[in-house]
Amino acid sequence: MAHMEKTKQIIKKLPLRKPHLDFLAAMLTIPVLITVLVINLSNLESRKSSVTPTPTATPVAQTKQTLQAGESPQTKIITIQVTPTAATVTPSPTPNPDTCIKGIGPIDITYPQENQTVSDNPLCISINYTQGNYCSVVWAYKINNGNFSNYSNNSVCLYNVPQGSNTFTLEVKSLVNSDTKAIIRDFEYVTNTQVTQTPTPVASSSASSH
Repeated sequence: MAHMEKTKQIIKKLPLRKPHLDFLAAMLTIPVLITVLVINLSNLESRKSSVTPTPTATPVAQTKQTLQAGESPQTKIITIQVTPTAATVTPSPTPNPDTCIKGIGPIDITYPQENQTVSDNPLCISINYTQGNYCSVVWAYKINNGNFSNYSNNSVCLYNVPQGSNTFTLEVKSLVNSDTKAIIRDFEYVTNTQVTQTPTPVASSSASSH
């Protein structure tokens, strides 16, 4: 009976102790809530790390290879070297003593002709040399009693030839032996050809008075 009375007293006091029980229950739930929050934050961090893309090693390897190969468009320099081409010079044929005829071939002065009157300034002398199978030759020249020029095979032009009779001397020399040949041409040089016209007499009539 004593136990029944004690139990009844406890049951009667329960309504009075309920607020304390609620407070105690609330206090016990706080650690549970904190644990749940920590777990949720951990889950969010793991999700973020899984979503963040991880860079692959392929682009890095390609970049390194490009830089090592020197193929970067910013740093690549193309140098074009232009090698100048020298002008081709064809040398004059050298006489071959074994194939050409030693001596001087047919040569003549075709202008001016002997004793011809000319007035050209410069006066270019026409030299006609038919070499054929003969070896090459060179020549020197002089006008009247002047000195000979140097030997060459160039054309000859005379400037300011003296007025009157002149003598042109051409000395030809072979390039393979000591053969020489002289050609002398006399000509008349005038600076201006003046044509003198004889005036025609005018007939005059006189009246005679008877």
